[in-house]
Amino acid sequence: NASHELRTPLMVMRGGLTLLGKSDSKDFIERQRTRMIHACQEMEDYITTLLSLTRDEDTDNLSLREISESELNLICSAHTDYRAKSSVMIEVVKQGVVYTKLPAPTLHILLGNLVKNALSCTEEGMIRLVMDNDSIKVVDTGCGLEGKPTGESYGLGLMIVRDICAKYRCEFSLVGNEQVGCTATVVFPETEEA
Repeated sequence: NASHELRTPLMVMRGGLTLLGKSDSKDFIERQRTRMIHACQEMEDYITTLLSLTRDEDTDNLSLREISESELNLICSAHTDYRAKSSVMIEVVKQGVVYTKLPAPTLHILLGNLVKNALSCTEEGMIRLVMDNDSIKVVDTGCGLEGKPTGESYGLGLMIVRDICAKYRCEFSLVGNEQVGCTATVVFPETEEA
């Protein structure tokens, strides 16, 4: 699973390096540099998260923090490089507050995998990241649970999501929407702050 999940950021970096040799435009070079920075950060987050999943650690002693709307926007923007379809819009909607003990890299991998899966299943329309009290939902207008995603990391991403949720005592569900698409929901454990 780890090698598969690291393949995408590696491909972005390799492609960016190839493209850098074909242009001397400052704007073009800066775009490629930004893509490679995001890919490196994603690889670092994956490695940190996957190593933490193999360690026995007392998650009760981790610091509690509030997830901000800007953090959710950052997670979404990190995956715009991988979008095959520019007609798919991504929107963050804050309707409540979530507190978590998940380290930032782990949260980014958790939600990033859900966003990537939604992108691979959605050819047009919208993906909404909705933060309610104690939960975050990724709602898409894609092919739904019966359809076939265009990305190959569909199942592996969800395996990592389930492993993270099990370790940090979150509840994960994936259900089809009434009309189109599906909704992935992560419910965070109740905390003293909430």
